[in-house]
This record gives sequence, C-alpha cells and structure tokens, in this order.
Amino acid sequence: MSHSRIALALGAFLSACFPITVRAQTPACDTQAVATDPAASDSLYPPTLAAVQIPSSGAWMNGVLYLAQSKGPHTTVVFLHGFPGTEKQADLAQAVRRAGFNGLVFYYRGSWGSEGDFSFSHELEDVAAALKWLRTAAVADSYRVNPRHLILVGHSFGGFAALYGAAVDSEVGAVAALAPADLGRRGERLKEKDPQGFAASARGASAQLGALRGTSGQALVQDLVNHATEWPLTRYAHALAGKRVLLVVVVPLGEVYEPLGAALRREGASHLTTETLDSDHAFSNSRVALARLLIRWLCSQQ
Repeated sequence: MSHSRIALALGAFLSACFPITVRAQTPACDTQAVATDPAASDSLYPPTLAAVQIPSSGAWMNGVLYLAQSKGPHTTVVFLHGFPGTEKQADLAQAVRRAGFNGLVFYYRGSWGSEGDFSFSHELEDVAAALKWLRTAAVADSYRVNPRHLILVGHSFGGFAALYGAAVDSEVGAVAALAPADLGRRGERLKEKDPQGFAASARGASAQLGALRGTSGQALVQDLVNHATEWPLTRYAHALAGKRVLLVVVVPLGEVYEPLGAALRREGASHLTTETLDSDHAFSNSRVALARLLIRWLCSQQ
C-alpha cells in the first residue's frame, strides 16, 4: 500500500475513533448576508439567540440578543424601536447577525411587557442602561460582545434616541437613524400651539398606547414640551460630527434629514452617509433594500 493510501486510511480510522469538532468562522463582514445563510455553522460557537432582561432604574426591560457565530467578540448593534414600537426591526437584527454582528432588540420600560413606566425621557435613559449592560464584563463574556464596539440603530422615535444616545456617549462611535423623528422640534412646535392644538396632539398619542403602560397622551406631549429646548438634534451636531452617522429617510424627506445633515456638514462631519428610499415610514416595501444598505454601511467600518 502506498504512503498516501496508508495516510488516508489512518486519517479515516482516527476520525471515526476521535471525532473532530469542525469550526466554521464567520467572515469579518459579509455583505451578501441579507439573503444568504452561513455556508457552515460553527459547531463550538453557532449562531443563536438569548432572551435577556436588562436593568434600568430598578425595572427590567425585556429583550432578545441575536448572537453571531464564531467566538468573537463581536461588534454589537443595538436596535431601538419607535413609538409605540409596532415595527421591532427583528428582520434587521437577523440580517446583521448573518453578516457577523450581534444584534440586540429590546423594549423600553413600560413597553411591550417590560417593567416600569413608559415616557420619552425614560426611553433615553433606557438606551444608556442597555449600553451599560452590554459593557458589563459578565454580559460581554457570556454573549461574545465586544464592549468597545457598540453601534446604535434606531427607527422613528428610536432614531431620535439613537442619535441622542450617540451624542451623549463618547464611546459610541457609530449610529444609524432610520426615518428618524426629532422630539425637540416637535416639542418646539407644541409650545407654539394653542390649547386646542395640545389637546389634539394628546389625543393622537393616546390612540397608540395599547402596548404601553404608566403614561397617557397628555403626559407624553407634556414631556416633549418640557424638553423642547434640550432635545432638538441640531444642538448635538458638534458631538455627532466626529462619529460615523447614517441617515436613511423616506420620500418625502422627514424633519431630521435636511436640518441635521446641514448642521453636521457645517461642523465638518467627514463620515456622514445619507440615503433615501421610496417607501412608507416603516420601509414596508423596502425591508431587503434597507437591510442591504445597513449591512453595507456596517461593513464599511470594519
């Protein structure tokens, strides 16, 4: 028997007696991941998900952490839902996981079964609490999180929270806002309205409270008015100008795109990416296009 045949036979015998664990490493970033599953699954560190609870001011927020395959640690994308959060962005979390990133979807206090009371002010505190939780050593080790590489991605009111959260957290280097709102500008407009206008806005907010607790339409509108001076996003252009920022808006352009984009450019922002999609506010007919756009932007930072 030739040496090569002896080697093959020996290899087959050893494989049968001592199974070898095969590991398939996820590429650092896979821009084809929107519509392509991994070619092979890492047998030691497979893609998976975990139901998590995140502490925020004495309450527990429910969430799901989508873990990318391979040991990592992985850059982790934190998804922030809008008001009231009917669109959860879970499809985007699945897509970024296939691309090699962890994805966290969580629900603010008082929303979608999380403990506590909902308010826009609490929402901003909850974003900071989620970032703090991910940076905890035990959490980072357990879930293969790179605590130095956390990215905020928010939709609608969540887009506002993502931009605000990145502006006030110096360790967040990248943020994406999808059809973002500007709570500060809305508060300014509400302050200028007569009592009938305030009441109409409160009624509009009240109609969306089915999945929220501990609040009212009037309380939410008053929260905007109380922070009308503090919350306009253009106030934070200087803090955001040094970060990687992605603004994705629908046609017609929203209240954030032009004023914030202009303010960022005045501040010398060199990593600003702006995109438009012809869709509704939830990107209902453009979810795949949105996922591709987001992953391409995420991969450009690797």
